[in-house]
Amino acid sequence: MIQHMQANPLKKRRMDLGLTQKHMSEKLGITQSHYSKIENGEYDPSKHLIRLAKIFGCKPNDVFNGQILIDMEKNFIDNPIKETQCIYHKRN
Repeated sequence: MIQHMQANPLKKRRMDLGLTQKHMSEKLGITQSHYSKIENGEYDPSKHLIRLAKIFGCKPNDVFNGQILIDMEKNFIDNPIKETQCIYHKRN
């Protein structure tokens, strides 16, 4: 069985909670399209960091950092296939 590895912190957090992009957009008070663009790195997420942190149960500074990156790195190291896609968000 091939395991799909997630390399996008927002998507990984969302999927770990069993939430859809629609759920996230409703919680943030934005359209699903807008949330999708945030998750894909097309829009700056900084305006929504406090609400994202509340949804994910972490500090705003840890939405894209901290334990999530450690977990993602471990998953990558433990994955024998080593295939992934990275999405970067600009720091402001």
